[in-house]
Order: sequence, then C-alpha cells, then structure tokens
Amino acid sequence: MANEQEKKFKLSDFMKQLEKLDVEELQQVEDGVVKLLADKREAAKEDARRRIEEIAKEAGASVKELMGFRETRQGQTQGQAKGSRRPAEIKFRHPTESSLTWTGRGRKPAWVEEHLKQGGTLEQLAVA
Repeated sequence: MANEQEKKFKLSDFMKQLEKLDVEELQQVEDGVVKLLADKREAAKEDARRRIEEIAKEAGASVKELMGFRETRQGQTQGQAKGSRRPAEIKFRHPTESSLTWTGRGRKPAWVEEHLKQGGTLEQLAVA
C-alpha cells in the first residue's frame, strides 16, 4: 500500500519542482502544458462527436435531425444555427445623420428618444 501512495502524483511535490526552474524552463513547461491542453480538448471534442454519431445511428436518424435541423430544397441546412437569419430591415433613419438607423426592435436609440421628446413622431423617421 505504501508503494501505491508513492506512485500517485502529488501536485504539491510537482509545484516544488517547478519552483526550482528558471524563467526559460518555466516557459517551456507552459508551452508544453498549453499544447497538451489543446490536444486533450480536441480529443474530448472528437470523442463527443463520435458518441453523438453513435447515438444518432442507434436512433436511426442523422445528427442534424436530432439537433432540430432540416434540409431545404436547395440542400441547405435550416434550423437553430446561429447566423441563419438575415439581419433585420432598417425601419427608421435619423433625419440629418443618415448613418444613424434603427430597425424598430429593442430599445429606442438616444437619437430617437430625443426626436420624440422634441415633439417629433416615429413616422417622420420612417424609411420609405
């Protein structure tokens, strides 16, 4: 049982060894750890992909089907993917500063609020 405990990695002993290294050696250790972490993360992602594909196969479906995506006539994927919606159309524009626009969604920009406070209407700012 004592041999088993000696074989176990002890972080405190490892840290003591690291304290003995100079800056260049520590940089080499850091570079190695960063690469090792990246490799392990990529391996974990690949393992997850493999497991997901196995689950889909067992369910008799594709991964896209399980994730809620569907194929369109053009063969494009349509579903929950980020960026799959086109940007909202501009509905309002500042009367003198054309770069200031608003889609009408979300909170009103300060320039719209100011226009309304001065007695203006949203119809005056509407894009034709």
